[in-house]
Amino acid sequence: MRTLFLILGQMDTQGLYRVYLANPTDKKYSKIKKLTGAFSSAGNGEDLMETSKAVFDLPDLPPYSCVEIDDIDWRERDFTVWYQLDLATNEGTWKYLSGSVPKYLYDQDIKSLHEFGKTGWILELTERHDQRSID
Repeated sequence: MRTLFLILGQMDTQGLYRVYLANPTDKKYSKIKKLTGAFSSAGNGEDLMETSKAVFDLPDLPPYSCVEIDDIDWRERDFTVWYQLDLATNEGTWKYLSGSVPKYLYDQDIKSLHEFGKTGWILELTERHDQRSID
């Protein structure tokens, strides 16, 4: 069975990279929450610079669809942007996932995702080990 994943679209004319949560399954997800932040190495490569963190509610995610969850300004691409996602199914079960947009991506890895009408990089989501809500 296929699993949820992220799509990072190519930079648009506004200088934004749009991030989408893709659902290639027959399940509908609702009550979606996102915790996000970013980090980058500072100057000497040993210190870490970290942004503030924020929690957002996201729209429902129907089967075989995707929903925009973020837009990253081209200047923010110096950071690794990370996400923690809590998703509820209509059956009442929960998924606790995490993923990130890395600082470096290669153009040869760009894919055309016809089923979602998007072109960009496919980024993996993994189950969080703590299985705890971000609330």
